[in-house]
Amino acid sequence: MEAYEAILASEGIDTCACVDFAACRVQKPHLLHFEPRCAVIFAVPYLTEAPRQHRVSLYSLSEDYHLFFSALYERCLPLLREAYPEYEWQGFVDHSPIYEVDAAARAGIGIMGDNHLLITRKYGSFVFLGEFLTDAPLACSALHEVQTCRHCGACRRSCPDTERCLSAVTQKKGVLSDEDRAYILKWKSAWGCDICQLVCPENKGAALSPISFFYENRLPDPTSDDIRSMTDDQFSRRAFAWRGRQTILRNLDLLEAAEAEEQTQD
Repeated sequence: MEAYEAILASEGIDTCACVDFAACRVQKPHLLHFEPRCAVIFAVPYLTEAPRQHRVSLYSLSEDYHLFFSALYERCLPLLREAYPEYEWQGFVDHSPIYEVDAAARAGIGIMGDNHLLITRKYGSFVFLGEFLTDAPLACSALHEVQTCRHCGACRRSCPDTERCLSAVTQKKGVLSDEDRAYILKWKSAWGCDICQLVCPENKGAALSPISFFYENRLPDPTSDDIRSMTDDQFSRRAFAWRGRQTILRNLDLLEAAEAEEQTQD
């Protein structure tokens, strides 16, 4: 086992591979502080219960995953630099120099779904992707052709609107149009959308995350009262905070008003 594998395993991360950086599709070269030789791609599982639809997307039930990655890199980067002295290391998530899903598929840690998500064998698509870039001469995996899902069509058939993303509508700022309001009410989502993941046959039997971070401070079905009662610091730690408190409050108020009206009619 390579030192980087042992370091990641100590964090509960067991899905990783090293790929030649030359095989990665570079999108933001200005983020690089050196010329990498390898990319260590890894999947961080976040599922904490049998998947079901919530008011908010499954990835946002816990605190913001960027907080996890920030702390992970604070712990791991010094260990990597100690294990591979004289070599450079950088850690990324989301805002990355490379196309992460493509690199992960080429590294062989998962297949590409028709919904453009990486699907791993153990955790399905309920993962966040991260990577360490380094100029250390690591032994890289043989390059894989990008494997795809079975193209069963379940995600496309179940998608509320392939031309108008439900997740994007829930994240709009300001006043919603009548059409947007009706859209949110129909699908009962205050933040994000998991429908394509919930119907995907590749996700059946997806293992739960072994990482404690995703079980702490969970908020499975937040209410408007929950959001209003949070301090600014508490709210800033949620995955939906980047769009501002009023965005998710607007959506929750809309859903709760409709629920109250339904109860009155019953």
